[in-house]
Amino acid sequence: MISKKRGKLSWIIRILWGLILLLSIAVSYLYLTGMEAKDNLTLNNPPPGKLINMGGYRMHLNCTGKGSPTVILEAGAGDFSLSWAKVQPAISHSTKVCSYDRAGFGWSESDSTGEKSNIMAVKALNQLLDKAKIDGPLVLVGHSLGGVNTRLFAKMYPAKVKGLVLIDPLYEHQSQSVEAIFQQSREHLVGEYQTISVLQSIGLLALSPEEIPDQGLPEKALWQYRAILATKPHLKNMIAEINTLSESLQQVKDKNISSLGNLPLILLSAKHEDVSFLSAEQNHELATAWDKMQKEQALLSTNSQHIRVSNSGHYIQLEHPQIVVDAITHMLNNT
Repeated sequence: MISKKRGKLSWIIRILWGLILLLSIAVSYLYLTGMEAKDNLTLNNPPPGKLINMGGYRMHLNCTGKGSPTVILEAGAGDFSLSWAKVQPAISHSTKVCSYDRAGFGWSESDSTGEKSNIMAVKALNQLLDKAKIDGPLVLVGHSLGGVNTRLFAKMYPAKVKGLVLIDPLYEHQSQSVEAIFQQSREHLVGEYQTISVLQSIGLLALSPEEIPDQGLPEKALWQYRAILATKPHLKNMIAEINTLSESLQQVKDKNISSLGNLPLILLSAKHEDVSFLSAEQNHELATAWDKMQKEQALLSTNSQHIRVSNSGHYIQLEHPQIVVDAITHMLNNT
C-alpha cells in the first residue's frame, strides 16, 4: 500500500517538474524572441539627428534648416524630440531649428548621476549646444515641464536667449492643495509606468509595439516613438523624472524667476482636460489653478502675448501644430 502511494507521488512530482521545465522553456523562448525584436526595432529606427559626446554619455540632437536665430524645442515631462514632429519641419523652412532628448530619454543615453532635476537638464542643454557649436541667439520653445526649463535657461544664460514661446507650461509656484492633487496624479502615473516598464525590460513591448497608443504623431514618428518605448530605458527615466518633480520644482522656485524683464514672450494656453482618476471637485480646483498659473507666467515679461487655444488639449503642438508654428514664426519675425 505504501509502495503504491510512493509510486503515485513520484508520478505527480515528475509531472510537476515536466510542467516547470516546459514553462521555463516557454519563458526563455519568449524572452529571447523579445530581445531579438528589440534588436530589430533598434536597427530599423536609428536616431534622426546626431549623438553628441557629452563626456561619458551621448545626447541626441536633431537640427534641421538654416538661419538665425536658432529655435530650440524643449519637450515636456517624459517626452522627447518626437513630440515636435509636426512643428519642426515647418520651422526648418524659416530658420535653423533643433529638437533634442534629455539624458535618459529618447535616443539620449543616461548620464552617470541619473539625476532628473530641471537645473541639471538646463546645464546639460547648454553644454550640448556648446559642443554642437550653437551659440545663439536662441528662441526657446517649451511645452509643459519644458516651459519651466526654458524660463530657467533664460534666467541662467540670458545673453543667449532672444525670445520664449511657452506651450501650456507648468509653473513652479503652486498652492499646497494643488501640489497634493499633482502628487496624486504622479503616483497614479508611476504605478502605470512601472508595469509597462517591466514589460519593456523583458521584451514583451517589442513583440507587439503596435499596441503602444498613438499620441497623434505622423506615421514615421509614431513608429519611432513606439520603438523607443519598446527598446530603451525611457520609461524607467520617466518614472525617475516624475518622482523627483516636486523637489526639482522647489529648486527652480529657489532660483526666483520673478521677472523676465522685457524678453519677448508668447504663451499658448490649452483648455483644461478632466483627469479620469480625480474627483469633479479636484478637477475644478486644478482647472482654476492651471488658468491662474498661465496668467501669472504671461505677466513675467513686460513684452508678452497670452493666446488661449480653447479647442485644444495639453498637447497643442500635436493637436494644432499650425498655431504653434505661427507663434514661433511671429517670434522670429519680431525679435
